[in-house]
Amino acid sequence: MSINPVSNLYYNSKEKIELNLVSILDEDRFGLFKKICSYLKPLDMQAFLSTCKTLRMTHKNFEENHEIGHKALMTRIFFNSFGNKSIEDLSNDIINFCKEGNLPELKELLQSLKICNKFHEISVKTLDEAFSFACMYTHAKIVQLFIKSGRFHEISLDCLNQSFGLWAPRDDGTTIQTLINSDRFHEISQKSLGDALDHASINGHPGVVETIINSTRACEISVKALGKALKNAAGNGYMGKNTHLESLRYLIRSPRYQEISPDGLGKALEEACRNWRKDAVQELEQSTRFSEISPKYLNESFYWSLRNFEILSAKVFIKSTRFHEISLDNLREAYRLASSHPELMEALKQSGRTI
Repeated sequence: MSINPVSNLYYNSKEKIELNLVSILDEDRFGLFKKICSYLKPLDMQAFLSTCKTLRMTHKNFEENHEIGHKALMTRIFFNSFGNKSIEDLSNDIINFCKEGNLPELKELLQSLKICNKFHEISVKTLDEAFSFACMYTHAKIVQLFIKSGRFHEISLDCLNQSFGLWAPRDDGTTIQTLINSDRFHEISQKSLGDALDHASINGHPGVVETIINSTRACEISVKALGKALKNAAGNGYMGKNTHLESLRYLIRSPRYQEISPDGLGKALEEACRNWRKDAVQELEQSTRFSEISPKYLNESFYWSLRNFEILSAKVFIKSTRFHEISLDNLREAYRLASSHPELMEALKQSGRTI
């Protein structure tokens, strides 16, 4: 910012600025305002306008009563935000700022475009692309900026649904919650609700799972989508990442867990056994609906535990109330494996079942 007697007012304390302005603004309110502002850069201008009530009112009066002069002054101040850039270059800047999560630069650019009456020249295609990137990289504050931009309703429905169902479910739930709180949440399709839940379950984002199942539209998620999410939460994350287990627990404890079909429960149990998820096996066995899983899925799940040498998972089945439903073939295989695993042999003996 240039240093001169007028702009030096900016560097004084808030109280001194207010006293100086109050004493002299009445002499030439708009002239002084324009002279001071003409030396400021965009970020300095924003800070300057917040220094006192008198100054904010001066700016408001100037904007309302001298529209042409105000626009010319603001264009001069904010001109350095885009200079002689074309709309195409400005569009690329918006997209790049959204990718990088550069909120201050994006905020200043959008404000500059609005003041200079150029924001409407940014295409919907650019808005869609920028919004998608903001959701993809879960820059929730930038998503919020779009929502408040005045052009949020122009973002296409396809972009909105894809952003919600595919891109946004990648953080602790903040980005999804931002979209849920918007006035366009009702436009999100039932499929996108299920897709977001599924994506979060696959990749271990329990915050997103919790946010979606606690939303006002959780009741619209299809039973099929719920079953798929349960299966993916149970079958992923065997490398020690416990976020998948947290996702599974949220699903099991949700009111809609009771609506998942017995077939869906069985598939989740089998998927957990296929993928060495002993923690998920235990969660499902301890749930209120373990008894509803068919003997077919029960035996297939036990078989996968034995095949993967997942002794702890096998012991969950052996100690459960349904071990008597395990087939004779699977029992023989369990005893064969137990010959080299004493802890498994001990569990089998305690079960009371012999071959």
